[in-house]
Order: sequence, then C-alpha cells, then structure tokens
Amino acid sequence: MVFYPPLVNWQIANQKGDLCILPAILNHCGSCHLCETKVQYACPKSDYPGTFMDGMLAEFIRVPHADESLLLAPKNVSLESLVMLSDALPTSYEIGVEGKVQKGDRVAVFGCGPVGLSAILTATIAKPSVLIAIDINEHRLQVAKRLGATHLLNPTQPDFVQQVLKLTCAPEFSDRKPGVDVAIDCAGKAGTVTAAQQLVTVGGKVAVVACGIPETPVNFFEMQKKSMALSSGFMSGHSVALLTEMVARGELDPSPLVSHKFKLHEIEKAYDVFSHAIENNTIKVLLVNED
Repeated sequence: MVFYPPLVNWQIANQKGDLCILPAILNHCGSCHLCETKVQYACPKSDYPGTFMDGMLAEFIRVPHADESLLLAPKNVSLESLVMLSDALPTSYEIGVEGKVQKGDRVAVFGCGPVGLSAILTATIAKPSVLIAIDINEHRLQVAKRLGATHLLNPTQPDFVQQVLKLTCAPEFSDRKPGVDVAIDCAGKAGTVTAAQQLVTVGGKVAVVACGIPETPVNFFEMQKKSMALSSGFMSGHSVALLTEMVARGELDPSPLVSHKFKLHEIEKAYDVFSHAIENNTIKVLLVNED
C-alpha cells in the first residue's frame, strides 16, 4: 500500500503529505526479539491492515508503530513501482530468493502470477545463469521474459521434465548434476511443489512462496539423497528498503506487473477485471484514490 499520510511522525517523513510505503502485512514494534531477528510478521504487537485492523480500500487508515512500519518513498519512482514494493517484491525476494539464489545458479520459478513474476525479477539481482519461468499462460510467460527470464516453459508439454534437464545440462554445467539449483514455487499447487522437489539438483533448494497449498507429500529419503533444503515462510519486510533503493537507482523495474489502473470510483470495474484475470490478461490491478 502506498499513501499520503495527513499526519506524520518526524522519524518517517519531513512534512505533512509525504508519500510513504507501508508493507502490506506489517505494523511491527521494531524492538522485540522477533523484530530484531527479521521475523517482524510475528511481532506480538503487530497488526494487519485490512485484516485484523481497519484499513485498506479506505481513504484514511491509522498506522501503529509508524516510525518502524513506514518508509518514505523516493520521489523519482512511479506509483506502479511503489505499490509493488509494498508486498509482491519483498514477499518473493525474502522467501524465494534471499540467501538461496547465488550468482551462476540454475533457477526455476513455478507460477507466473504477480508473486512469481516478482520472484523472477528479484532473482535477477543474484545474476543466475539460467532463469526458467514455468506457467501454462503464454501472456504471463512473455511478461516473465520481459522481467528477466532466460527460458519459458509450459508444464503441460509432455517433455517438460526433459526440457528442464536439458537446460541444466549445457556444457557450461558439465561439473554439476542435472536439475536446478533453486526451485521457487509460486503456483500454490501440490503438483508444483512435488515437481520442484523432483527437478532440484543435488545440494539444491526448494523455496515455497505460495500460500494455501494443500497437504503435499514430501519424500524425505529423496531429500536426504539430494541434500535438499526445503523452506517457506511469510514476508517480514526487512528487504523493503533495499529493494526500494534498487528501484530508485533503476536496477529493478517492477512497473510491468501493473496491468490495469483504476480510480476509486471505478472499484466495481476493477474487481471485475481482477476476477476475470485470464480473459483480461490481468496481473496486478492498481486502485488509485481520488485526487
């Protein structure tokens, strides 16, 4: 969420009306053990705007712990990019990329929705040698290519597994086992989590970013044979400042994630476009308050 607070704390802004970024699920104290260890989402004093606390889709909201939660927005960054810094980019980066993707890695991202596309964009920070976007939607695959994917694959193709293995067995990888070094699941399907485990190489990592995944079998013997690491979590927001700086310097451009933009009085139309995402080639819908 990005907004202009009518009242501000001196620590977060210089004057009334400054544009600020509020991480989507965070209002943390900044001083407890969980906050200090980058698990801010679990802060006992935190609250989620629009969930347990009034706000979002409103003209005004109250932000507890604003001196910790809010970040002053750079003046040279578009509204489209700023909104992505509130949720999609830090979620994908913190759970799927940070501490996992290394320079030269072979990476596969399952699911090219907004978070999956954000994972592709933020994975480019580490400069992987192969970055595979996997989805059944051709339009989203093309957006993934624009954001930095080196290869586009449709998992419904009968030779899908062979295609992935072929990409990871190129001559420059002759000293490595077949498979991807990092598999990032942003699709939220039991089948994609299983596929990620199958396609990861020896010593590889599987990061599950998607929420609401049904019960999924995990073959611990296969994990042991591959020395595979399986991880997941929630966004803590500690990366928002870093990502904001990179966007401000022109090193990342998340604006292609916004496919549609509406004014607040067009909210019903906005939800209709959002509800029929496939037909409308919808990725992210930006709802802008009235001037």
